Amino acid sequence: MPPQQKIFTDDLVMKDGQIGLVERAPNSSDEEDEDDDIISDEAPNADKLPAGAAKVHWAKTDEPATEFIDELRLTDRVFLLGDIVSRSDAQLGQTGVVVGMRMYCDVRCNDGMDLPRVPTELLQPLTSCRPGALVLHTQFRWLGRVDEVYDNVNLSFDDGASCKVRHGILVAWRRARQPARPCRRTFACLQPGAVSRP
Repeated sequence: MPPQQKIFTDDLVMKDGQIGLVERAPNSSDEEDEDDDIISDEAPNADKLPAGAAKVHWAKTDEPATEFIDELRLTDRVFLLGDIVSRSDAQLGQTGVVVGMRMYCDVRCNDGMDLPRVPTELLQPLTSCRPGALVLHTQFRWLGRVDEVYDNVNLSFDDGASCKVRHGILVAWRRARQPARPCRRTFACLQPGAVSRP
């Protein structure tokens, strides 16, 4: 009897304190489809995953890496309402449909303290909409995914002055790839020709 598969495509995993997303797992349908689509003189198994390995895209790296599954720790498996699922130890057996979920988070505070298994209903995002988030239209009941978000930011200077920075004027933030949040100290660069303050 083959060993039970522990890691699947799109799983969230950890290794040595790093967090990553599984791009390809053993026996995934994506891996099988790739072989059918490739028309090349090269060996068809050149990009095959080694036995017991998965391809993981780590948060702090640009390229995915091949990792052994035994060295990975599963932290989250994303399910959406309506997903068709089966037992991991009987993938070809009976299937079901996801009709409800209860989610928990491990929260790391600014002081470094970790809070395990916090129910998500007790948490609220600092930003109401963020790229990649799923949203539901309250009137027409359609489900969509946020592509872009445009924020107006109020800046308060050390001398007590303040101003509103509209989208398109603010070009760069000191903290790259992080959204503006209340009480965050930052440095803004304005477009050429605009008046700036240090």
